[in-house]
Amino acid sequence: MSKNERTKKKKKKKKGLCLRTLKKRTIAVNLIDVYGRKPPLSHLSSQGSILTPRPSFFSPRSLSVSFLMSGFVSTDLGAAASFYLAVYVLFTLFMTTVVIRKGFKTVYTFLLFFGIVRTGGQLCGVAYAKLGPSYYKWLIAYLVLGAEGYFALIFAAFQFICKAQKQEFGSSWLVTSGPPIKSLLLGRNPTWKSTFRHFLIPANVLVIVGGTMLAGMNTEDLQKDHSTVNTSKGLRTAGQAMFVSMTIVVELLNIYVYFKERVRNSLTLGVMGASPFLLVRGVFGILSIYVTSMNYFDTSNYNGGSASHKLTIYEYVLSTTMEFVASCCLTATLWFDREGKPEFEEWPLTTKTSELEKNA
Repeated sequence: MSKNERTKKKKKKKKGLCLRTLKKRTIAVNLIDVYGRKPPLSHLSSQGSILTPRPSFFSPRSLSVSFLMSGFVSTDLGAAASFYLAVYVLFTLFMTTVVIRKGFKTVYTFLLFFGIVRTGGQLCGVAYAKLGPSYYKWLIAYLVLGAEGYFALIFAAFQFICKAQKQEFGSSWLVTSGPPIKSLLLGRNPTWKSTFRHFLIPANVLVIVGGTMLAGMNTEDLQKDHSTVNTSKGLRTAGQAMFVSMTIVVELLNIYVYFKERVRNSLTLGVMGASPFLLVRGVFGILSIYVTSMNYFDTSNYNGGSASHKLTIYEYVLSTTMEFVASCCLTATLWFDREGKPEFEEWPLTTKTSELEKNA
């Protein structure tokens, strides 16, 4: 190869390198919107495609966590919602077996209803964490179902007190007697149980209506339509305040039955254990409407579409965890339920044998 040919080959090679470098720079400028900044040339191949840098190490744990969490806009919120979704699915399956064994007309049916509602709520929470704040209707569904779960736990605690009196005395004055007023709907004097239920239902309606008022609004409307937002806050506050007041009534009633009437069994102990957690949950329900760091609808709690760490901690510690611990306290009474044994020990064969012995 002559000297001229070698010189031409070097110039051609140098020209090709310059063209490839220019192509890289052009593509780098065009990819500013993708990266948010100009990517380094080392991340571009000679053909202009993006070269993703390889991590220095691989571990099954980091790979599995990144695979599970990569699909969430709000990673913390998605992790917490997914965890409690699994927990409430297991809880619902367990309570289903309990209700099948004990029958539908038991106090544990309310705990089954709680598990079903909470499972649905966590599904909405996972969807919201996956899709982001622009799909806030999933958030509204999550909050409404959360209020339904709180409603179920309060009424379940009241039912536990009634059952505790029946176990001790054979009947409950909460079911047989009531305030000296005539119900406009029933035309007769209501019992304390029906009166309690009539206060809980309006509270539940207020929370649902206050939450669904925001469902037809987009993000801009939430920031501009202050009248509707304030009305929604007022209705939700009234409903949550009624929930808290009924929780306090349950606590005081349980204390009266436990100390004054000396009804000291597993049911009253279960309600006593659940009461503080229910009260914390109710107070948080009111604070979350007005305290900025606890409010899902406050835009300052989102950074790049992801919910803040504080918001996730407040919600899942003071709300979801409180409800789950309270439900566990009530469910624990199953292991000490004295009425559960005869249901499984009395068989038709033994009944027929005893009747034959009496006739003989």
